[in-house]
Amino acid sequence: MFRIFIVIVLTVGGYLGLANTDFASAAETEIPRLQFPVISDTHICGEPQTLGGIPVCQDYSRDLKFGRALEDYQKTAPNYKAIAVVGDLTNQGLEQQYLAFGQTLNQYVPSYIEKVFAIGNHEFFEKKYNRALTDEDMINRFVALAGKERLYYDTWIYGYHFIVLGSESTANGDYNSAFLSEEQYQWLEEKIAVNTSESKPIFVFLHQSIKDTIYGSEYWSGISDSRLADILRKYPQSILFTGHSHYLLEHPRTVYQDGFTMVNTGAVAYGYYDGGNLFGKSQGLLVNVFKDRVEIKARDFGTQAWINQYSIEVPYKKTYEDIELPAFSEGSSITIDSVNHKSARVSWNPATDNGIIEKYEIYLNGKLWDTKYTRYWEDDVSVEMVMLNGLLQHTDYNIEVIGIDGYGNKTQIGLKTSFQTTWTYSGWVNEDGNWYYYDPETGTTRTGWVDYEGKRFYMNETGIMQTGWISVDGMWYYLDEKGVMQVGWNLYKNKWYYMDETGAMQTGWELVNGKWYYLSENGTMVSGWLLEKDKWYYLAADGSMKTGWLKSGTKWYYLSSKGMVTNWHQIGGKWYFFDQNGGMKTDWIKDGENWYYLESSGSMKTGWLKYSDAWYYLDMRSGVMINGWKYIGEKWYYFYRNGKMAVNTTINGYKIGANGAMY
Repeated sequence: MFRIFIVIVLTVGGYLGLANTDFASAAETEIPRLQFPVISDTHICGEPQTLGGIPVCQDYSRDLKFGRALEDYQKTAPNYKAIAVVGDLTNQGLEQQYLAFGQTLNQYVPSYIEKVFAIGNHEFFEKKYNRALTDEDMINRFVALAGKERLYYDTWIYGYHFIVLGSESTANGDYNSAFLSEEQYQWLEEKIAVNTSESKPIFVFLHQSIKDTIYGSEYWSGISDSRLADILRKYPQSILFTGHSHYLLEHPRTVYQDGFTMVNTGAVAYGYYDGGNLFGKSQGLLVNVFKDRVEIKARDFGTQAWINQYSIEVPYKKTYEDIELPAFSEGSSITIDSVNHKSARVSWNPATDNGIIEKYEIYLNGKLWDTKYTRYWEDDVSVEMVMLNGLLQHTDYNIEVIGIDGYGNKTQIGLKTSFQTTWTYSGWVNEDGNWYYYDPETGTTRTGWVDYEGKRFYMNETGIMQTGWISVDGMWYYLDEKGVMQVGWNLYKNKWYYMDETGAMQTGWELVNGKWYYLSENGTMVSGWLLEKDKWYYLAADGSMKTGWLKSGTKWYYLSSKGMVTNWHQIGGKWYFFDQNGGMKTDWIKDGENWYYLESSGSMKTGWLKYSDAWYYLDMRSGVMINGWKYIGEKWYYFYRNGKMAVNTTINGYKIGANGAMY
């Protein structure tokens, strides 16, 4: 018993009486030796949760379905002696979810009732969100809260052997399959042989089914090899109950026999079929064990109705098999209507079968085109119908409809007809708000680039005209709201982009109308200062690269076609000096061992310079400040080391006058 369960509810009453049900019979007055419900996939949430920052169990109304199912069993089978829940008791395996499961169970199930629980794949799910948890952690939690000694175990109830199996890991991140260890298989072979008798059924429980057996196992199985089946075939009286798929119990392949018996347990939380989820469905089983047979009744808890019944003979005898082919009745017809250039509606009279028609396959020109899944649990329909989409314009089609029953048997002769799609559209066509272009020559929808009246458009793989940014073969293009591909400058969200003559968005340097522009790696036009390959450039507000003189802030810069200049640079026949940041220098500068004077305009001074009441002389060719003796205009002058011209003094015995000339 669940160790966390604290509420005990006792019920009394007689055994199941079904005089007013669809399955009432005289045999039901016979008292079973053992009666027990089998359910699975309750998916208890308890309350909304957040795991790893992800909201889960936001809709936990399914919790109420568990209570309704147990309450239904109180009314329909008040004297059952055991109950089995075949996995997915909880939605993520959280402790509080086990607690909520136990509280509901104890509210409706007396403490003396034997309880059999198998682990499901959802009992491992918290590990998806918390990587610190291990498979062993989740198994230990299940074992502890279920009140069992181990994951797989057996028990005897009223003289009948109950064996519970369970997956031991989520190998390689597989949270759906069942992984049974060699130890578990050996344990099963040992236990199943104990006190065995062909005349006594053995009840085996595992959450996941064996592939390609019961209904739903084609897609939602958990055992793909033959190991388990090989063991159970040695004991044909074995009945294996599995859940996991949620597939409906109205289906005839709820029970499947192949040397032993397999039973789908449905689901309490919600149902499923090949056509999708059925959230309103809630179903389970009631098992009645008699001396020579096991009767299994399928119950819909929502409608409170019995929906199916099976009788398994003991000793084992294969009684559930269907090799009869479904067929279309004489006079069945197939019609085509609502034909246009890309779709058509096909209708046909349903096939008949000794069981159910599960689905129809629709073939066009010999190729499987669509599958129609029937709602076989509802009232029969007089006409089946499918809309065929994605057809080609002005094309001949041969159609055949094949019916398939619950055991996969197909109609030997299908319903056939032929039709031709229309040739309605040419050129531009608006369908459901989307624009398509139909080739005037072929009538087919165009994909890829379309040239029309000197403009280019792009149609995606389904033919829909695109707008906005698109990527084609690694290049970006922009299509305006009318779908026209843009070339040249394009303003998008206050950013300029340039598209070349092919429409491809450009990056890097681009020469446009004799001016250079720079486009970033995401295509946006750059303005202001730009550092590119260790060179500085200045791009005006319109993005064009600036050349010549530029005043930025309080400084002057000079930009050549190769970027901002530094050091000496001759401009208009004059020399200028720019520091390492590109700023133009003025006044005195020292470059290497020489001094130079740069006027307020920045141009290098040559010849005589009066500076702070002193005279200097700058070489006429190099601009270098002179020191020592210098012959200028047929006169000798002397300049000190700091460049100042000597006056009214004697240098090395030579007299120098007030004008600085030697006399």
